[in-house]
Amino acid sequence: MQNKINIVQFVPYFPPHRWGLETHAEEWANAWTSAGFWNVTTLTSSIDQEGERASEYQKIIPMESIEFVPHFPFPKFWKKSFWEILRNIKHEKPDIVVTRTRFFFSSFLGWVCAKFWGIPWVHIEHGSGAVETDRILIKIFSRLFDATLGFWIMRSSDAVIGISEACRWFIQSFWRKDTIPVIFRGVDFIPGVRIEQNLNAWTQPIRITFVGRLTYLKWAHILIEALSHINDNVSWHATIVWDGEERARLQEQVKNLGLSDKITLTGMKDREYIGKEILPQTDIFVNPSFQEWLPTTVLEALLAKCRVIATDVWGTKEISQ
Repeated sequence: MQNKINIVQFVPYFPPHRWGLETHAEEWANAWTSAGFWNVTTLTSSIDQEGERASEYQKIIPMESIEFVPHFPFPKFWKKSFWEILRNIKHEKPDIVVTRTRFFFSSFLGWVCAKFWGIPWVHIEHGSGAVETDRILIKIFSRLFDATLGFWIMRSSDAVIGISEACRWFIQSFWRKDTIPVIFRGVDFIPGVRIEQNLNAWTQPIRITFVGRLTYLKWAHILIEALSHINDNVSWHATIVWDGEERARLQEQVKNLGLSDKITLTGMKDREYIGKEILPQTDIFVNPSFQEWLPTTVLEALLAKCRVIATDVWGTKEISQ
């Protein structure tokens, strides 16, 4: 314990909350600690967390948080517990701070702590573009953030790492001209046994799947519109997996298009269930996103040997090459 490097990573969410970022953060933490050289303390929001937990070389510490804006947790810094957490971590003498994605408050907090503690700070950038949404106020705020706090986060860190070539291009185009290493993610994912069918026979409906957060930039509404134009002679069924603020609108769209018997919105499903039950029975996996960093769901669909149709954007291109 005494000879190990103490890493403190600040992330907006952490499993069991499930997006690509937190899965990435968990897998890296597991890799660091399994190598035997590091201890990892993860500071995250309290969203979907049941409390502090620890293993031999890892600790996950939730900070009581609130979402003033959906999907952007903000710690309750006015609470005594917030300051106690930071004070306790400082007493453990951290050696390095790691943050992820500039536009979360957790990255700003990591920046402040690294400077006050006088230790190196590594920022891992998952983004490859500005935040895109149909909510004009959020779009304006995100642009202002990138021009102010986002600018300082990207410029002040001791090192920046991109998770894809698209991330590297984005960072170097707007913030830094120095060398930006790219570390592509591995995926700790074992899918279930594949259940194939002969698509040419058309004896069973073609099974189409989309997995992702139901937000505007994922363009699930475009997928539903496209599905409505499939020739009536083709038998198919689509499954849309996950949840988000667009779910009610998507359900209404499905109903209005008369596709309630053709499209199922499952709501939240855990990663293991998706890997064991849904992907092995998927003929065509579709990722219609307007913007992607390095889509975890596409990587997992390919590992499950699905046929994949995806928009030609950002990090998705790198997976297909």
